[in-house]
Amino acid sequence: MLDPQHHPDLVTLAEEQGYEAMKGRLATAEWIAKQAEVTLTVLLAGIGGSLAFAVKLFEPGSSSLAWAAAGVCAWLSALAFWLVVSCLMVSPVPALYSEPKSWLERPGEEPLDARREMLVLLQERLADIFKRNETRATRLNWVRLLAVLTPLVFMGGLWAAARWAL
Repeated sequence: MLDPQHHPDLVTLAEEQGYEAMKGRLATAEWIAKQAEVTLTVLLAGIGGSLAFAVKLFEPGSSSLAWAAAGVCAWLSALAFWLVVSCLMVSPVPALYSEPKSWLERPGEEPLDARREMLVLLQERLADIFKRNETRATRLNWVRLLAVLTPLVFMGGLWAAARWAL
């Protein structure tokens, strides 16, 4: 293994690669957020459509269709809420670069040692953003998978309304 003390170019290369990896992870975080926004738009359209049928519950002699639509509206609303809370709420994102004061708080430290320590901090930020991306992507995928089950919720609502009416 090469000793960074004797090969400062290795530290420079590691810094460059680390910052490129961080830029990529931050771009991925942005992409996940955009995908969540698109998914929310689709869910909101479904909520609006199902609500248009669900309001017929307030009319005399409402049908099973209105009950099923109300169930779909509630289902899609729950998915939209979960999506907003788990993927779209604003939360801290690890910074691409260290703050300048981090460098100034190291009086008497060798520059190469300081750079190596900053690399450790960069690696921690990379791990943080990776975990954040992984968590949000997993939750987004679950919302999408559950949204695909909406026809089953509709059929279940029809069945329940028919059973309840008997």
